[in-house]
Order: sequence, then structure tokens, then C-alpha cells
Amino acid sequence: MSKKEKKKPEQVEETEKVEEPVQETEEIEEETAEAPQEPSAEEKLQEELKAEKDKYIRLFAEYDNYRKRTSAEKLQIYDDATARAVKELLPLADSMTNALAQLEGNDVPEEYKKGVELIGREPAG
Repeated sequence: MSKKEKKKPEQVEETEKVEEPVQETEEIEEETAEAPQEPSAEEKLQEELKAEKDKYIRLFAEYDNYRKRTSAEKLQIYDDATARAVKELLPLADSMTNALAQLEGNDVPEEYKKGVELIGREPAG
């Protein structure tokens, strides 16, 4: 056997030896990637803090919406009550205006005229 022939198998063996550690490294990386790492205590606390912040922000937003909604409801109730009161008082005001107009030319006792005029002239409010 010649020296060239002896070197070839050695070269092949060296090549194979180099490939084996690479394969082992790849297998270790795959095993590491497959096995989920448990989060550390700090990471757990960070996640818990994040969850609590999220809950706080949501609670604050819910309270703000509640405050705005109740404020709008109060204004609506006030507007409705005012409209209802005016609606009920308008016919009375119209009747008083008509009564004053009818008293002008008719033969009505003076005290009656004076009473209707005082009621009609009384300021609202």
C-alpha cells in the first residue's frame, strides 16, 4: 500500500469526525428548542405585574365609562323633566291669556278681573 492510500482513509475519518460533533450540536439544539424552559421567578412576577396592570387599566376605563354614562343620564333626566313641566304648564298659561282677553269687554265684577290680571302678570319662576 502506498502512502497516498493510507492518507485517504484518514482524511475520510477526519471528515466523519468533524461531522459527528455538528450533528450532536444540532440534536442538542433541537432538544433545547423542543423542551420549553420554565420561566424564572422574575419572569413570572413580570407576567403577573403585566396582568394586574391590564386589569387596573380595564377597571379604570370601565369606571370612566360609568361616570360619563351616568352624567349623560342625569342631563337627559333633567331635560325630560323640564320639558314635561313646560308641557303641562303651557295650557294653563294659554288659558290665563285667553281669560284676560275675555275680561276686557265683558261685564265682570271688578275683583274677579283684578284677580285674573294678577295671576296673569305674576312672573314665572
